[in-house]
Amino acid sequence: MLLTIDIGNTHTVIGVFDAERLVADWRMASVTHRTADENWLTVRSFCADAGIDPARITGVGISSVVPDLTGVYERMTRKHLHLEAVTVSSSLDLGIRILYRDPSAVGADRLCNAVAGFARYGGPLIVIDFGTATTYDVISATGDYLGGVITLGLESMASELHRRRPSCRAWSCSSPRGSSGRTP
Repeated sequence: MLLTIDIGNTHTVIGVFDAERLVADWRMASVTHRTADENWLTVRSFCADAGIDPARITGVGISSVVPDLTGVYERMTRKHLHLEAVTVSSSLDLGIRILYRDPSAVGADRLCNAVAGFARYGGPLIVIDFGTATTYDVISATGDYLGGVITLGLESMASELHRRRPSCRAWSCSSPRGSSGRTP
């Protein structure tokens, strides 16, 4: 089984795969002051609740945009699973060429999105990821990562709009009740 750890600015998403099948997944806050041992207790608890024996985990993949947490999860993997995690970066052979001036500046989240998007849909492709930030990444017809743009996420944009223009009501991210452009 493969344990996957996607460390984002706001949340860390953990999944366990059996071959290509996602067996279970969980979301937790990305908290930089938690230790490897504390994170292990959480992961072990998640696995126990899903009936997954951690001894069956034979590989770990980490994608992280929070450098302070990357090492914590790598240490957790070594100490508690006795495995070396594969941490996504531009230095890995990802099956795509990264045609960006400084490939090491491309976040692991964006690399994962590019690889997964191209594998699923082919190219050319624009991958949009709505998170704490919204990212737009461009992949060529041949699978080359060409670059992209990072903007504020939806909640950050709404908060800033409300701060700068208090007459706009505070906004929360949810499905609209009606068509866009109409006020309730």
